[in-house]
Amino acid sequence: MTKFSVELDGVLKNLRSIPPDFTIKTNNGDHKCHRLLAASFSGTILNHAKSMPDSNFIEINFPDPLNQFELITNIFYGEQIEITPDNIYFLAAAAFKLRISRLINAIREIDPPTAEGTPIEFDIDDPFNGVFSFLSQINPNYMQAVTVRASTSSSYGLPENVIIQEIAGKYWESEEMRPNPYIEFDFCKMKLNLQAYSLLSTDNASDNRDPHSWIVAGSNDGENWVTIDQVDNKSDLYGPNMTGVFECLEKENNDPYAIIRFEMTEPNFRGDWTFRLARVEFFGDLFEEILPKKEQPPAPQFQIIIKKKKKGKKGKKEKKEKHQASEESKETEDSY
Repeated sequence: MTKFSVELDGVLKNLRSIPPDFTIKTNNGDHKCHRLLAASFSGTILNHAKSMPDSNFIEINFPDPLNQFELITNIFYGEQIEITPDNIYFLAAAAFKLRISRLINAIREIDPPTAEGTPIEFDIDDPFNGVFSFLSQINPNYMQAVTVRASTSSSYGLPENVIIQEIAGKYWESEEMRPNPYIEFDFCKMKLNLQAYSLLSTDNASDNRDPHSWIVAGSNDGENWVTIDQVDNKSDLYGPNMTGVFECLEKENNDPYAIIRFEMTEPNFRGDWTFRLARVEFFGDLFEEILPKKEQPPAPQFQIIIKKKKKGKKGKKEKKEKHQASEESKETEDSY
């Protein structure tokens, strides 16, 4: 399909002659490389090196049944790899897991695969590295692909705060007096078979307005809802900055849904109906295209047609407009 490589410069290029000092441990084996080279490509390894500067290995919960991980270490050493139909799914998943932005961008440039059957699995060591994190890595405009709505919102936070990766300390909360508040996530052109989810309570420790009972439901039309999970009187989110991880055990079926809704079914720990969350993350199988091909700039003739419309020549049929634009284009070329 296409070839991919990144040329190494300066010190990084010289590191290729030094014996490996770092090991990436996956589910299917160990892969040696140089830590500085790996950290220069991978955001995941860079964060690991910053938090554990003396560590000489990292464990990645990542399946590699076809032993393709050598492609990743080849990238670290500046070697050229070929992206093919046989490895593009592996490379896309590995690039997301290791946060290799340059490889992600390269995959977006070619005819992309779809996300049908693509599992976004839960990692106990990274409970907020799920669907929304995945979308933010694959598509910088992911906020346009997911719409977050709520029954009500107070002046303290917007619904979309719960999925924005770059904002810390922000949250969403509903108005206090309206019962059964909800927040919902519309995946628009995608569907999600939700298997588990992570929630984060806010850092507000003074008022105990944390939820303990809610229902998770899925819908494809916003009117007919199917239960995915139900939580009753759980204290996982009681307190500031508490992370709760929940597996969907009450599913009525195993279908994917375009809209996922969280509805609070009982008053919070304080006793009122304020529904407050700092982060939400999903895990499961995504369906439909999530790697949109970049739009090409419009052809020059199409630009001329737009200009003619702006001059007010309305009511003419499209065929005549195109013919006139073509004639004008020829005249413009002759004038030069």
